[in-house]
Amino acid sequence: MKNTHILPVFAVLIAVTSILSHGAYGFSTTTFISSSANPSPSGQPITFTATVSPSNGTIPDGETVTFLDDNTTIGTSSTATDVATFTTSALSLGTHFITASYAGDINNTASTSSALTQTVNQSATTTYVYSSANPSPSGQPVTFTATVYTSSYGAIPDGETVTFLEGNTTIGTGNTTGSVATFTTSALSLGTHSISASYAGDTDYLASTSGTVLQTVHQSTTTTISSSPSSSTYGQPITFTATVSPSNGTIPDGETVTFLDGYTTIGAGTTATGVATFTASLLSVGTHSITASYSGDTNDAPSTSTVLTQVVNKSATQITGNATKCSGLASCTYAISGGSASASAGVGGYVGQSPLLFSRGSVSFLLPGESTVTYATGVYNGQAVLSGYSSTAGTLYTVTGQFSAIDSNTGKIVTGSTHDVIGIKGHSGRGGGIYFTLVNGSIGIVPTNVDGTKTTVTCNPTSVTSGNASTCTVNVTDSASSSNAPTGTVSLSASNTGLGTLSSSTCTLLSGSCSVVFKTNHEAGGGTTSIYASYNGDGTHYTSASSTSIYVTAPSGDD
Repeated sequence: MKNTHILPVFAVLIAVTSILSHGAYGFSTTTFISSSANPSPSGQPITFTATVSPSNGTIPDGETVTFLDDNTTIGTSSTATDVATFTTSALSLGTHFITASYAGDINNTASTSSALTQTVNQSATTTYVYSSANPSPSGQPVTFTATVYTSSYGAIPDGETVTFLEGNTTIGTGNTTGSVATFTTSALSLGTHSISASYAGDTDYLASTSGTVLQTVHQSTTTTISSSPSSSTYGQPITFTATVSPSNGTIPDGETVTFLDGYTTIGAGTTATGVATFTASLLSVGTHSITASYSGDTNDAPSTSTVLTQVVNKSATQITGNATKCSGLASCTYAISGGSASASAGVGGYVGQSPLLFSRGSVSFLLPGESTVTYATGVYNGQAVLSGYSSTAGTLYTVTGQFSAIDSNTGKIVTGSTHDVIGIKGHSGRGGGIYFTLVNGSIGIVPTNVDGTKTTVTCNPTSVTSGNASTCTVNVTDSASSSNAPTGTVSLSASNTGLGTLSSSTCTLLSGSCSVVFKTNHEAGGGTTSIYASYNGDGTHYTSASSTSIYVTAPSGDD
């Protein structure tokens, strides 16, 4: 009988213990809220994160959290590992007081976070402007396109106003579609115009103004070309004349016109009362497609002439001949009526090497009526891909060469070409030498009316201390006539720019001479630099080149 009330008392103890540990309505909770960006640009997505922390353990997944702006619900989400998130882009400009409210459940009490003050500002914008054609012809429509980008990476609303300006003067407006507005005008005057685009902004987006586009408006031009003589022989000077006609008035003097043979530039001239000329003396035999291209300026559009067909015939003094078959390349004599010529080529490599290169070629010639032989070097170039050993005997391939040389008898330039078919005759064994035979060959030699030149460059002093300078003087002489001084320009360069620099990369000949200064670097140590000078030729003189050396020493006391 004394154990009758044990079970009821035990049940009461369990209930009291549960109340003490859970509270009257379950475990207490605390809710916190945070923002992904604060302040945030208008229209940019913002993610609010609510974290619910119970006094014991974790709350179940799938619990409801409500997000409120003041007392207005703006969204709900479910918990996952005590966290619930909600993303919105709909908050208006201004200040918002955002709270997160956890609904609670049978074991966890409800809780609401403190208010988060979320500020939504106008979104910054950036405006860019582009031109449909720059430069553009006078009187022709040109379209300016403005694109407005936002810091929220979205598009501004359609129908927003963009103003297009020249300097500070409005020239037109456009309305946005997909953040793009355009304006087209044909009213821009000749010259250069500073065009910008200004977006007016609205309640959600800040205003912005683009940088400027320098829009050039040209008047149209027409370029025509003629030649004299219209048909010529090799070596005969040909003068090409380009006439540039603008749609109104005349183009300025000193404008550049480039003359081309196909796509290759052969010379240039400058305008005088709309006309530019260039004289060519070394166009090859055959048909040439010559055009003149005017480069344009601030007011005048570029233009290119139609093609002028220029025929260059073989000179009456040109001589050609065929080589007789011989057993080696050391000396193969060409038979030329009234004169003579010979050619040789060095051969590098061995059977099985790929490729086998021919180089170090030379030609010697004696023209009709001459007594001194002229030598031209650096003639041959070519290669053959060979494989195997004994099977290579009889293989044929071509070696060609082009050359120009100053005729030792006249001082004039002589140009020529060789075209040889060479065969492998045999070899001396595995890895040994190869024997060659000239199967057939030809040579063409053309005297010209262009004088050869000799270029020399000297620098004084030849040895300088770092921080000091040396004056380099170029002299170009005529090989045919001492009274015909070469004119034009000389290109110069230094091989070791770490030691110093030239005052100019070109100089203009005056009485066959010009100078530049090589200024050494203060920090440069000792060393040597080569100074290269290359004469660019003129209408009656051929190119030539030379080099010299300057020794640079470190100042005394330097390590």
